[in-house]
Amino acid sequence: NKKPPDILGSIIIITFFFYRYFIGLYREAVSAGRPVSAKLLAGRSGYRSYSTFSLAFKQYTGFSVTNWIYKESGSSSVGASAATP
Repeated sequence: NKKPPDILGSIIIITFFFYRYFIGLYREAVSAGRPVSAKLLAGRSGYRSYSTFSLAFKQYTGFSVTNWIYKESGSSSVGASAATP
């Protein structure tokens, strides 16, 4: 009997990889003083659709991309819709 591939495990690993890559791109742009666009960084992270990236990001982190950026930048004015992880 051939065991089927672990699709869910593969999706989780891929999502983690793209998430970490997005974070790296974001932090690199901020430290270099370059303007940051979540949509641009999502595309550079391998996502063709920003809405797909946004959904995966929120499912993985518990935060929308916008709220995560506020949190990452140290802003205390996170919107009321912020999810708690």
